[in-house]
Amino acid sequence: MVSSTSRRSSQRSRSDRITVLHVDDDPEFADLTAAFLERENDRLSVESAPSVDDGLRRLDDDVDCVVSDYDMPERDGLEFFEAVRGEYPDLPFVLFTGKGSEEVASEALSAGVTDYLQKGGGTEQYELLAARAVNAVEKSRAEAARRRHLSAIETVREGIGILSEEMEFVYVNNAYADLFGYDPEEMIGEPWHLVYLDEQIREVRESVAPTLQEEGYWYEERTFERADGETFLGDHVIALSKTGDGVCIVRDITERRDYERDLAFERDRFQGLFAAIPEPVVEVDVADDGASLRDVNAAFEDTFGYEASEVVGGDLNEVIVPDDECLRTEAEAIDERAAAGEQLTWEVRRETTDGVRDFLFRSAPIEHDGEVAEQFGLYVDITERKRYERTLEQQNERLEEFTSAVSHDLRGPLSTAEGRLELARADCDSPHLDAVSDAMERMETLIDDLLALAREGERVREVEPVDLAAVVEECFRCVDAGDAALVVDVDSTVHADRSRLRQLLENLLGNSVEHGSTGSRSQARGNSVEHGSADSRTESDDTIERGFTGEESADGAGRGSLDGGAESTDPTDQEVTITVGELADGDGFYVADDGPGIPPKRREQVFERGYSTAAAGTGFGLAIVGEIADAHGWEVEVLESEDGGARFEVSGVDRAE
Repeated sequence: MVSSTSRRSSQRSRSDRITVLHVDDDPEFADLTAAFLERENDRLSVESAPSVDDGLRRLDDDVDCVVSDYDMPERDGLEFFEAVRGEYPDLPFVLFTGKGSEEVASEALSAGVTDYLQKGGGTEQYELLAARAVNAVEKSRAEAARRRHLSAIETVREGIGILSEEMEFVYVNNAYADLFGYDPEEMIGEPWHLVYLDEQIREVRESVAPTLQEEGYWYEERTFERADGETFLGDHVIALSKTGDGVCIVRDITERRDYERDLAFERDRFQGLFAAIPEPVVEVDVADDGASLRDVNAAFEDTFGYEASEVVGGDLNEVIVPDDECLRTEAEAIDERAAAGEQLTWEVRRETTDGVRDFLFRSAPIEHDGEVAEQFGLYVDITERKRYERTLEQQNERLEEFTSAVSHDLRGPLSTAEGRLELARADCDSPHLDAVSDAMERMETLIDDLLALAREGERVREVEPVDLAAVVEECFRCVDAGDAALVVDVDSTVHADRSRLRQLLENLLGNSVEHGSTGSRSQARGNSVEHGSADSRTESDDTIERGFTGEESADGAGRGSLDGGAESTDPTDQEVTITVGELADGDGFYVADDGPGIPPKRREQVFERGYSTAAAGTGFGLAIVGEIADAHGWEVEVLESEDGGARFEVSGVDRAE
């Protein structure tokens, strides 16, 4: 159950609130804990979950802290902690348990939990838990902010260093270290006067400390010394932070700049970076009364044909969004989401000096005091890419139209030939008629595969959540599996085109059924996935698309197996077991069998259109598997299974939440 949010103070900002996920298999204790925590601190809002699995499902970016019991069914609190850390490595985690011992506490802290607290009999435990949860979240937020700040510092061109209260370097960016000729690691732990001339140290020490204590800021121009003894003239700023650290900024001003440039340094530094970006960039103020342009770079001026002075202070959409109702509505939606602090990536169309062009728009929100105060927007021209995509799409449409027309024109004569064949069988009994029948069935296969190949090459436009295990079982029922065994070891829902995912799985399952054993199943069932379908095929269509490494006997008949082993003398004892499971990194799934496998030199060829080791094969089946994977943006790879058989791994698959 989720506790009422009415207990939160309406006066608190969103960044000041703390959402706690409490996982405990005792519902009454969970309710009691939620009530006490929210009463103890109005910043806290508690959501309760009765199990680890339910807790993992509720876990998202809105949770600020996890509080968990230790002794729970199925998985204990430390196992829950490991699962949380795998997805949210910086999320505070407090173990709040009634099963207390030094061993449990030691194990918890060694594992890396943020805090450990044993349940007690009075209400003091809730006061302590609330305090520790708030402290853990505040510490986590501070650390995240520190990382963001250090990352931002590292990107600037100016030399920036941070001094501890003892005036020793605890951080320098690369620019600062380069300025003095050191590696950053060499400066850490060294005193501030590492970069000063010996004769200056006493004078600077006597002036820096009192000024910092009184004003919190110190500035001077000095001659500094590099690691190699070379000197340079620079200006040096030290400012005290709220934590007592000193933030140092050093610039080499050996070549003195004029007074105006010196006064405008901060703006010039930003403008230099801003103007150097080759793509159009805009800086936008975000306020309660709307958004307005603060600045645009030179690339914007060149691309859209407006000087900065013409658009700064105005509405960006008025000057670059084409006069189209749909595009205007889309632009307004982008503005709303960007103003809310979202970091967006969006394909848009904008009016340029060369007409309407396609752009990939990326937004970068800048926060001040927990609120989005401004946004930067970058426009990357993708017109040529979109034109290529549209051309490719048109070509695919024409290809499908052509394929459909050809198949239609072929089926008519083929149907006539089949009728004539039946009449011929009634008139005479000739062995040539069987060959004619095989040839016509072969033509039917080629027509089906031609249509399938044209369709599967199209990019998937719409996907839906699909229960992978259920689809696998449906596909297996559609494959003529005989005595083959299926093991389904998946428990995920994926985003996919359901129909085309079924086609991919039917091909892979059928491939394992047909070729996963050294026995010749096809003579009993006549079903070959090499034709890209689970429909029935002739005996002559049964071919091993993965490659055949056996040798030919003296009479020309094939013998051996895919991995060069001896041919089975009792196929019924070698029925294949097929396993469908999830990849270890959760990035997709695999279909594996315990058959003879695929030789490494054949693994790249099996996805080539038309590749087959048998005269009766079309070579389209696994090519279609590759086409379906590409159409989804997935990758498919052939490896060796744990049992030495074939293992097809499909990666890059998006999971549904």
